[in-house]
Amino acid sequence: MAKRAFRLLVTAAVVLTFAACSSEGSTSTPAQEESPEVAALNAAARLWNETEPAEYQYVINRRCLNCTPAVAGESALVKVEASGESRISPLQEGSTTSDLTIDDAFGWLRGFIDSELYVRREVTYDSGYGFIADVLIMDPLGHGWRVEITDFEVLGG
Repeated sequence: MAKRAFRLLVTAAVVLTFAACSSEGSTSTPAQEESPEVAALNAAARLWNETEPAEYQYVINRRCLNCTPAVAGESALVKVEASGESRISPLQEGSTTSDLTIDDAFGWLRGFIDSELYVRREVTYDSGYGFIADVLIMDPLGHGWRVEITDFEVLGG
């Protein structure tokens, strides 16, 4: 159930992102100012695109805040190989694993930034690679998600 709810949130975020992009139309100009939050996200995504190693692994921890204990959270070890394939392994017995990769996380977060439903967002980016190291997203009722990427390690050469 937690995995399904998370996938619905990710899908909604992607749809919101595409809707926002397609609604801009041809009147959009590069001179339009972006919010500091979007500017930070775009800068981090550029840094990640420039520095992403060929092979790496990390632990992703995802917690639903103010949810029932059954959907409280999960952790997974994600290994990204040079081929671009990801292998995801749960770190807790009975855990459903998140299929949210670092690349996906940028779009996921952008959807939440563009949405007016989530009033509180706190984001920390990795200073060396730019990936989203920690994000907290809350709605006005106090429900939300905390996603943390820890133990990032470059593999291979």
